[in-house]
Amino acid sequence: MINIIIALTVILVIIYLSIIYGSTAIALSGLAVAAFAVLSYVYLFLVRRRIRCGIEAPVAVAEPGKDVNIIISGGVDGIFYEGRIKYYLKLFNDMGKGKKRIRLRKTGTYNMSFPEVGQFRITISSVKIYDPTGTLYLRKKIEKSCKIIVLPEAAPLHVELSEGTKNFFGDADVYDDVRPGYDPSERFGVRPFADGDKIQSIHWKLSAKSDEFMVKENSLPRACSAVILVERCANNMAEYIKVIASYSFSIMDVKCPHYVAWYSGIKNDIIRIRVDDEESYYIMINHLLAEKREKKASDIENMYNERYKSESIMHRLFLDAGMVMYHNGVKIAEYFKGNTLKMLEDTEILL
Repeated sequence: MINIIIALTVILVIIYLSIIYGSTAIALSGLAVAAFAVLSYVYLFLVRRRIRCGIEAPVAVAEPGKDVNIIISGGVDGIFYEGRIKYYLKLFNDMGKGKKRIRLRKTGTYNMSFPEVGQFRITISSVKIYDPTGTLYLRKKIEKSCKIIVLPEAAPLHVELSEGTKNFFGDADVYDDVRPGYDPSERFGVRPFADGDKIQSIHWKLSAKSDEFMVKENSLPRACSAVILVERCANNMAEYIKVIASYSFSIMDVKCPHYVAWYSGIKNDIIRIRVDDEESYYIMINHLLAEKREKKASDIENMYNERYKSESIMHRLFLDAGMVMYHNGVKIAEYFKGNTLKMLEDTEILL
């Protein structure tokens, strides 16, 4: 808008001077400037309709403080264009507050780094298209975006499992691939008959094909003995997620299946993800980072107890918005910004 005002002001000044001095040459100059402005804007409107641009991140996963490549592409289809284009970007962190504005003068590959964990959206919000003189321009909204997931660094905790946790029984959809169990709906394997085996467990069809009795072994469900309950309203969600990630990874690392659960403001429901291995751990982290920060606590403990009241869980870990960790209602640790990793490494927990 300001460039239009400046152009009109220059034209009016030239016309005013031509009237005062009665100069035909100055008047013609004013008409020439006016014609140039009109033709420039006609040209820019044509360019504006045919401009294209895009943004992409070849590697969409990063670590805090590490550079990641962002590719900005753009051009004009079917029209000869000699002007320049400025790209205006907005950087959003879904977990954080506010946004950052970035201005780029040309297309190409740029290195960007992100100091905190989160799911970042980098959006080309608009472009400025300049005429060949670089004086007049038009703005166009674009709204092209890409996402970068910055994963938290997980500190190793000292986690020990009790015999009760190691031998925890319960219903599950995942079965142990090492030990047989009690669930007749899934078969673990078949083995020769031994003293103490029940007659009902004999696999009669397979036994008929062999020279000895064969026994069916049932599978053992790998039930989750622990759950980590998460809030979405901590003042520093980056540090909060770091603590959750460290607990989940360390518990997973000692072969203890567990759930991570939180109330989703996006789905208006409890989200619960089972963590057994690194793949499921990263799935959980990605879902957690995609959530938005809430303004107040969701009372996830009572909501979870109500939803899963018929389920048997030995260990409930809850990290409140003040970074205090509770184990079955008992405070076991409190974490402070700036020293979180060191405090996590010194944490010992018995499940």
